[in-house]
Order: sequence, then C-alpha cells, then structure tokens
Amino acid sequence: MNSLAYYWAKRQAPTPDEHASTIHHARSWPHAPKHKRAMKMTSLQQSIRAVRMSAQVRKPLSLALLGLMLSLSYAEESTPNAEQIAFFESKIRPVLVEHCYKCHSAEALENKKLKGGLYLDSRAGVLTGGDTGPAIIPGNAEKSLLMTALHWEDPDIEMPPKNKLPAAIIADFATWIAMGAPDPRTGSAPIPKAEIDLVKGRQHWAFAPFANTKAPEVRNNDWVRTPVDRFILARQEAVGVTPSSLLSHEKLIRRATFALLGLPPSATDVDN
Repeated sequence: MNSLAYYWAKRQAPTPDEHASTIHHARSWPHAPKHKRAMKMTSLQQSIRAVRMSAQVRKPLSLALLGLMLSLSYAEESTPNAEQIAFFESKIRPVLVEHCYKCHSAEALENKKLKGGLYLDSRAGVLTGGDTGPAIIPGNAEKSLLMTALHWEDPDIEMPPKNKLPAAIIADFATWIAMGAPDPRTGSAPIPKAEIDLVKGRQHWAFAPFANTKAPEVRNNDWVRTPVDRFILARQEAVGVTPSSLLSHEKLIRRATFALLGLPPSATDVDN
C-alpha cells in the first residue's frame, strides 16, 4: 500500500518529458522570429497549462485512491477477533438487550416506542446514532456520547433513564469502545417513516387564529399597569404567589451593569 501511495503522490509532479518540452520552448523563444514568437509563446503557455491541468486532475484522483486504500486497510484491521466477540457477547449484548432494546431497536419502532431515533440493536445503528449524533466513536470512549449517557453526565440523555447502571458495567462499555467497539451484529439501521398528523398539527397554538381574549379579573388592581399584567398577576394569585416590590433606581442600574458588563455601576451611572 505504501508503494502504491508513493507512486500516485509522485505522479502529481510533471513527467520528465513534459518538463523537457516546456524547457525546450522556453530556450528557443528568444531566438525565434518576431512573428513566430507569438506562436511559440502560445505553444509554451499551452504546454504549461497542460502540465498544470494534468497535475490538477491527478491530485484528486490520487487522494481518492489513497483514501480508499486507507479505509480498506482500516476495515481489515477493525475485524473483531474471537476474544473481542466473546467480550461483546458476554459483557455488552446482554446489557443492551435488557436495558436498551425497549426504546432503541427495530422492535421499539414497531411498537411506536423508539426514543431519539437511536438504534442499539445493530452495529450500523450504534455507529449511525440518533438525533444527537453517533452513539460511539470506536477507539475513543471519552468522546463517545453513549458513555456520557451511561455516566449520567447530561440530564437530557441519561441512560437507562430510571436506574443508573453499576460502575462495573459502565467500565465494560468503556473497555469495549476503547478496543474499537467490536460487534458481530449485521444489518443496517432502519429509517423511521415520518408520520405527519395534519389534524393534530392544526391544533397547535402557533397556527390558531387570533382571538379577542378578555383580560382576567385580579384582586390587586393597583399592581396592574397594562392588560398583560393582568394575565401575569392572575396566574400568580392562582398559585398564591405575591409579586415582588418595585426596585429602586440604584438596584435596577446595579443589576443591569452586572448582567451586561459584569461590573458594578459607576457613580455617574447611578446619578443618571
């Protein structure tokens, strides 16, 4: 593979024949008659342009072939061995079946219980990930989203959601990902079909027509300054919350400068 990559990298440069042809045109140009100089100059420019275009064509092709060879090499190196498969079957698959398949599998999709568009019942599903991206990065457990979920580091993606897995099991998943996430399961992650309920969608408040809503009655009418205040105060009175007292000018300017600048107000700010 190294020799082939070297060959294509070397081919990006002009060949000796191309280089010699260009030098020949350049040396013969000053001694040519005036009416032939333009022709030779045009020929020289065409030769240079041809060399440049040839290099531009070879470069993307060589990079594409090099990338293909590297990907094939990685695929061969990432083939799990018997020991790695045994680790997955004994440490990883049982946990996935017991704690994850209910919400992250093709069966969950059929039961309309699929969560986050994530499938953990196939290698392709794990690598593809769900709405938040790939679940794992083979060889890098620290940056794998699955480990963040198992450690409960993000309240939005705690997995399993009800009971955190024991530390030993979480360590097994870290070991599995670090060894390249060997997974003998085949098949592709199913693509869920988007179901749009137009009737339910029209009921969303954003699509509802404007309506003349009467402002609610409140007990503390002295606090109300605008009709909007009535809605706020009515909700507060319903749950037994009393509005905070109005702040002085000094406290308002202090809050504003700390929020916007991170510094206390100057004496001039307070006076103005």
